[in-house]
Amino acid sequence: MKGFLFLLAASLTASVVHGQAIKDPLRPNPVRVSTRIQVLASMEHASAKIGDPIRVNYRLKNVSSEVVRVPQGGQEFDCWFIVTDASGAEVPRTALGDRVIAGIDPPGYVRAHGSVRGFLDPGQEGFGSSAELTELYRLDRPGKYFVRMAYRSIAPSQPVPATQEERNKIPREEAVSDLIPFTITP
Repeated sequence: MKGFLFLLAASLTASVVHGQAIKDPLRPNPVRVSTRIQVLASMEHASAKIGDPIRVNYRLKNVSSEVVRVPQGGQEFDCWFIVTDASGAEVPRTALGDRVIAGIDPPGYVRAHGSVRGFLDPGQEGFGSSAELTELYRLDRPGKYFVRMAYRSIAPSQPVPATQEERNKIPREEAVSDLIPFTITP
């Protein structure tokens, strides 16, 4: 798994540098790194005790020179998080975390904590949400951790998919947050 995460991170980095498509084995769509949306994510608290809630907040920013439509929900967008320990290994997920990352239940889990809808003018930030990481990951050991949030939406000029099969074929664009450190104490 650690090797997979390294390869995924390396491909994301190469894609950002060269604007190439990302190959994601869990999601079959052709994916391009977004040049229109930036994900700004932050932790509510940089440190928490074992058992305390660990909430990450995010908002989207339009970094293009045009108005960007931000999908309202349904099959138009997908959000997820990845939490790693100090060595870079993904932290074990909860049962809900496994279902969310697999896209089984509930799709677009992050939407449960907020809404993303409408349009962003050039330079505008907004349409934020949050997620409780302890619902998705087993964060039951002290240590230093990192979280990254990803947001994918239908690439510009694509029709809204009617079925899951159509959703798996249309191009998507992806924006990924910076790596955010946090600590769990006993």
